[in-house]
Amino acid sequence: RTVEDISEVSSDAMAEAVAAGDDRVIKLAEAQANVEKYTRLKNAHFTEQRTLRGDVAYLDSEARSLRSAILRFENAVAAQKEAGYSAWGELPVTVGGQTLTKPGEVGERLGDKVADVFRAEAETPLGKVQGQFDLVGTYSPASRNYSKKEEAGIELRIGEVSIRVTDGTMTLDEWTQQDAVGLGQRVKNAMRKVDERLNESRRRLKDVESQLDKKRPLVGAPFSDESQLAQAIADAAQLQAELVGESIKKQQARSETKTEEQGGEQAGAGNVAERQASLSAADKAVYGMVAEGKSAADILKF
Repeated sequence: RTVEDISEVSSDAMAEAVAAGDDRVIKLAEAQANVEKYTRLKNAHFTEQRTLRGDVAYLDSEARSLRSAILRFENAVAAQKEAGYSAWGELPVTVGGQTLTKPGEVGERLGDKVADVFRAEAETPLGKVQGQFDLVGTYSPASRNYSKKEEAGIELRIGEVSIRVTDGTMTLDEWTQQDAVGLGQRVKNAMRKVDERLNESRRRLKDVESQLDKKRPLVGAPFSDESQLAQAIADAAQLQAELVGESIKKQQARSETKTEEQGGEQAGAGNVAERQASLSAADKAVYGMVAEGKSAADILKF
């Protein structure tokens, strides 16, 4: 049976059971309440399962992305080491054929070089870090910007890794107002961020894998109260069938009694005719005289 098999008991059947003090009425109410309770729990279980499957799919996707990112960052860190990079040493930056190490000088030359991006209206090489890592000016047309003006930014690229030197893009006027020392320091910060992003990705992957270890085993788990739900459905169905069945029998009995009362006279006449057919010839004669109104004396003479 299923939940759909459990319908409301007819009002007549319930009224008769209540009037008779039948404790099955209470038992039926309890069984139906259990059906509703376990049905809600089952629906909640299915909802939880859908959520779990979605979570696992999302976490799987994120884990793949993080592993790919970690590989890119590891390659970038290896390239930095190979180039002799040190987070605490001087950082040589080449702009316009001139190699500089002081942040102020680096920032001043980069700020001037950004004008090439606006003239080209396209992505433009600006210089090199550590002799081999690209500093690139990125271009954003006016139609894409809230300012409704052309804007440019700077990125550091090491292999497949891109790190923003500036937080975002800026207009040409904003670039001319940039602090040269601050811009030069941002280039150094961008180089440090490669290792920071690597460690951040590793921590995030560890957290994602921990969540997957907890959630993946729960996917596909059966509803734990399935047997209780089935028993509640069976109990409700049985009690309902008993109450309705007995109500129907009582209604039939009342109907038969009424029919017998209405047809009593017709049934009586039929019985007389049957008895007359079974009488002997002498008895029939006597019965005929009674019917004709003969006196007892006349009948006795016969």
